Amino acid sequence: MADSGKIRVGIVGLSPQRGFASIAHIPALHALSDFEIAAVCTTRQESADAAARHFGIALAFSNAEELARHPGVDLVTVTVKVPDHYRPVMAAINAGKHVYCEWPLGRNTAEAQQMLDAAERKGVRHAVGLQGQWSPTVDYVRDLVTDGYVGKVLTATLIGCAPKLYDWGLARRARTTASPIFASAAHQRQPPAHHAEFFRCSIKKTRTDSRRY
Repeated sequence: MADSGKIRVGIVGLSPQRGFASIAHIPALHALSDFEIAAVCTTRQESADAAARHFGIALAFSNAEELARHPGVDLVTVTVKVPDHYRPVMAAINAGKHVYCEWPLGRNTAEAQQMLDAAERKGVRHAVGLQGQWSPTVDYVRDLVTDGYVGKVLTATLIGCAPKLYDWGLARRARTTASPIFASAAHQRQPPAHHAEFFRCSIKKTRTDSRRY
């Protein structure tokens, strides 16, 4: 932890032009006083350096293991595509660093279980990105259902339509607004798997514990 008492975050997978890290993680972390973004990692040093310059980040890496081992990083956030989650997550765990990984955690249950077992053996804190269930919108819908506004729910249907799959206008607002609410709003425009998670949380009386894998 830094002398300031802040948790220093290293982000694996950050681009100024696209990706969930830039529209959600960056504004959310900037809005949280207990965190500071200390490092970035991409697959090429040139793109890592460009992302670091764009976001004002001190450290840039092209190797997830090097980022995880750096003494200036306390927490590793993994925002790359799902097939590439395993390596940076395991790098963080092996380095004894706390790790936050976007959902889904792994390519299959066995891979996810390996990461969970490794994290628990190492004793690091670990979380999967299902933070949408704490969205104010989802909270409101859940409260309506719990309070009986729609009566007793016997069955529910989710219909999704995403011709463009993503609302880049909303994404740009999230990228330039230091607000976790905007980040959450952008997240809700994500592909159907996330829609299903929001839907499930809306009709349940309790949240899933996303602090564990």
